Amino acid sequence: MLSDAKTFTLLSFLVAGTTMVNAHGHVAKWTVGGEEHAGFKPSNPPEYGATAERPTDNSDQGFAAFTTAIVACGGLSAGSGLETWDVNAGDSVTAHWNTWPDSHKGPVTEYMAACPSSGCDGVDASSLQWFKIQEDTFEGSKWPSDTIVSTLDWTFTIPTDLAAGPYLVRHDILAMHTVGGPQVYPTCFQANLISSGSAVPTETTTFPAAYDINDDFKTWSIYNDDNTQFVPPGPAVYSGGSSGTPPGTSAAPSASASSSAPAESSAAATSAPAASSAAATEPATSDVASEAPSSTSAVEPVETSAAASSSAPAESAPAESSAAASATSSAPASSPTSTTPGNVEMGGGVPPVTQNGNRYETLGGSYDDEHSAVVAACMEQMNRCKNWADSLPNSEVSAALTACDTQETTCESSGASVKRAIVMNRYAKKGLRLF
Repeated sequence: MLSDAKTFTLLSFLVAGTTMVNAHGHVAKWTVGGEEHAGFKPSNPPEYGATAERPTDNSDQGFAAFTTAIVACGGLSAGSGLETWDVNAGDSVTAHWNTWPDSHKGPVTEYMAACPSSGCDGVDASSLQWFKIQEDTFEGSKWPSDTIVSTLDWTFTIPTDLAAGPYLVRHDILAMHTVGGPQVYPTCFQANLISSGSAVPTETTTFPAAYDINDDFKTWSIYNDDNTQFVPPGPAVYSGGSSGTPPGTSAAPSASASSSAPAESSAAATSAPAASSAAATEPATSDVASEAPSSTSAVEPVETSAAASSSAPAESAPAESSAAASATSSAPASSPTSTTPGNVEMGGGVPPVTQNGNRYETLGGSYDDEHSAVVAACMEQMNRCKNWADSLPNSEVSAALTACDTQETTCESSGASVKRAIVMNRYAKKGLRLF
C-alpha cells in the first residue's frame, strides 16, 4: 500500500496536471512565402485573431483519432468565415509550434486538397481528395518530431506545377509513442494558390481512408522495431513536376536537429482488446499490497506514482494476445457473476472480468480463458491511463506514460484469481478515485 506521504505526492501530482500548461502544442503562427500569419489557439481562439487555420475540436490541440473524419483537419467544424491566404507555387511554408512533447515521436507529412472553385470556406475537409506533397520519416537516429521539439519550426514546400485555385494545406505529426495507439495531430489552413501550372494530381485519397494505406504504423514499436524500415501511412508523395522525383516514390527525409532516447515504454492503447508488447524503459515505483488468495473474478488495481522512481527499472513481459472478442457468447443456464474493481488508479479502475459459465467476459468480448480477459481489461485501463498522462504538462508526460506501462504490467501479472478482492476493497476505502 502507499504511505500517506506517497499518497499525498500522487494526489498533488495529479492535481498539478489539471492546472498547469497543456501537454500538447499548437501552431502559434505560420510563415507563408515570407509573410507571417496568425495560427489558431485551441484554448483561446480569439487570442491570435483572424486566421485561415481550421479550428480543432480539442482545447489543447489533442490528437484526432485516425479512424474518424476528424483526422482530416483536427476538427469537425469547416470554419465558416475564415481567412484565405495567398500562396505562390514553390513557396516555403513554416509552421511555428509553441511547444511539442519530446515523448511524442514520429513522422511528419504534408498534404493538399483542391477545393471547389468557390473556395474552401465551409467545405468539409473529409469530403476532399488529398494528395501528399512532403513526407519526412526516421533518419539515422532521429524522428522528424525531434526537430520540432528542438526548433519549434517545421518547413515544407508547395509544389511548383499545380493548377491555380483554392486549396486546403495540411500539416501533421504522427506520434507513435504507444504501440497500438498511434496519435495523429493534424492542422490545416485555407489557401489561394497563385500558379501558372496546370497539374492535377491523380494519386489522391480521403481521410480517414489514408490511414489504411501502409498501415504498419498501427502496430509499430519505435522502441523495438527497425525504424529505418518504417514507411509512413498514406499514398506516395506527389512528384511535384519539377522536383525530379519519379512518381510513386517518397521525398527524401529531412535531417532532425536533435535526438532523445525513448523515455517511455511501448504498449497497446486501444479501446478494444489488442496484442502488444509492453516494456517499461524507465524506473518507476509500484506498491502492491500482499494479501491472501481470493477466488473473486476481477483484476487487481495497482497504485503507481508517476512522479517517483526506484533504483531498478521495472521489467515486464510481452502482453499476451487475447482471444478474439465476439459480441455474443453461449450463455449457460446459470446467471453470470461479476466483481467490479474500484476506481483507484491513474486513469480509473480496471474494467470487471465476468465469469459466465465456462466463458470469461469483459468490455463486450467473450474469452476462452480468464487470463485473456484479464489482459483485455488491463489494456483498457492502460489506455485510459495514457489518455490521462497525455493531459499533463510536457515535463511530466514521459514519466506518467512509463508509470502507466508499469501499472498495466503489474495488472496482468496479478493473474486471474489471486488476492484481488481484499486489496481492491482496501484501496477503495482510501477514496482515491482519480478518473
